[in-house]
Amino acid sequence: MRNAVKATVDAYDGTVTLYAWDESDPILQTWRAAFPGTVTDRSEIPASLMEHLRYPEDLFKVQRFQLASYHVTDATDFYERNDQWEVPTDPEQRSSLQPPYRLTVSTPSGDNVPTYSLTSVFVPTNRSNLAAFVSADSEADKEGYGTLRILRLGSSEQISGPGQIANQISADENVKSALLPYRQGDSKVLPGNLLTLPVDGGLLYVQPIYVQRSGGEGNYPVLQFTAVSLGQEDVGIGTTFDRAVLDLLNVADTGGDTGGDTGGDTGGDNGGKPPTGPVAAQIKELLSKASEEFTLADDALKSGDLAAYGEHTKKAQDYVNEALKLANATPGQKPDQQQG
Repeated sequence: MRNAVKATVDAYDGTVTLYAWDESDPILQTWRAAFPGTVTDRSEIPASLMEHLRYPEDLFKVQRFQLASYHVTDATDFYERNDQWEVPTDPEQRSSLQPPYRLTVSTPSGDNVPTYSLTSVFVPTNRSNLAAFVSADSEADKEGYGTLRILRLGSSEQISGPGQIANQISADENVKSALLPYRQGDSKVLPGNLLTLPVDGGLLYVQPIYVQRSGGEGNYPVLQFTAVSLGQEDVGIGTTFDRAVLDLLNVADTGGDTGGDTGGDTGGDNGGKPPTGPVAAQIKELLSKASEEFTLADDALKSGDLAAYGEHTKKAQDYVNEALKLANATPGQKPDQQQG
């Protein structure tokens, strides 16, 4: 699989245009020789189109399947099938594998520059803990397009995988308490995609939780809560992302959030004691700024301004990183290997 050609379809008249992408591909060269003029030169791709070209999801799925075995570099380990990985099942669709997600992420192997990427995770074969996070730079107009980056977790301490985190979120008492009113009557709770994000050298799980009315007008899913976890036992929940992180870090919130018990001993690596005084205020301010930047990033993406989207996303991630540092709440195990 070479991803040698990009195709576009005119939404008005159905015209299909083929653009050469990997012009050194021998199969493409043969087709172009047999059918001259069928495939347009790569140099003819308009800049306005180049901004919208993305890394193919099907190609990434094949690559992550191969990486599950071929990340091993020692021949003995390879033939004895030591250190084998697999893609975990989707926590919400147990009959299928967890799909790749398109996210803007920063990785150490990418110089911590936020990059729009296709992302996925691995777990060890026949186990549920997290083994690695993999991403592919997805913007065709950027120099690193197609670069695969792997953040591999060490073995000294286990970090929960997606299935384990999904179970922890659904079983958490604060989460159940927050969702109880919505499980009654004609409403139903719909967990969203469980996302994994590299944050400050660790990994942060984020899951949106929607509520949908079963009848009447406007019965579409509405984002009601966000749940977060750092891959350990603690779970935070809030009506916004920043309030969920506050809950996870045991920082008291006075903003009227109805989700989660921000005063309990539920999170962080701070001995169960919530930060007090100026530190707590700083954390709240940083997360508030992160929430504002995420909102601006979402608005920029909707308007098609990808440059502004990247800038706001980077600022938001920087604010979250600073908040986690202040709370001393990063995961106990950090990625110990990056491969490009």
